[in-house]
Amino acid sequence: MTTKKAFQTHPIPGTVFDEIRASGVDPSGCPIERVVADGGEPLRCCLRDACPGEQAILFGYEPPPPRSPYRETEAVFAHAQRCAGPADTEEYSLSWRGRPQVAACLRPSRMDTRVIQDARRPRPSDSDHRDAFQP
Repeated sequence: MTTKKAFQTHPIPGTVFDEIRASGVDPSGCPIERVVADGGEPLRCCLRDACPGEQAILFGYEPPPPRSPYRETEAVFAHAQRCAGPADTEEYSLSWRGRPQVAACLRPSRMDTRVIQDARRPRPSDSDHRDAFQP
């Protein structure tokens, strides 16, 4: 019998962005980069792509789960100034579905943060990333 879990989106807390914008350094102590968006940069503050010309910051971020061999720092784009945040956190951003990196970067994990090794699948052929992780 196969048990399916609902896909959950966990945005980076707004307080993290506030602290990084105010300090000018990421949680690892590295200076943030201020950029003018070319368009298409994935803004993690509001879970949408940047429009050309938007002011953004680029910084390293390590998600908060407990320490494990799977932890890593990733490059994150966010608006340079506080924004309204994501319009929806119940569904993965429609504009991000089908991006080549979605199936390659998302890793299904258990509640204890361990990656579910047998759930890895090749990149889906359709535009819905969730199909990549159905057992």
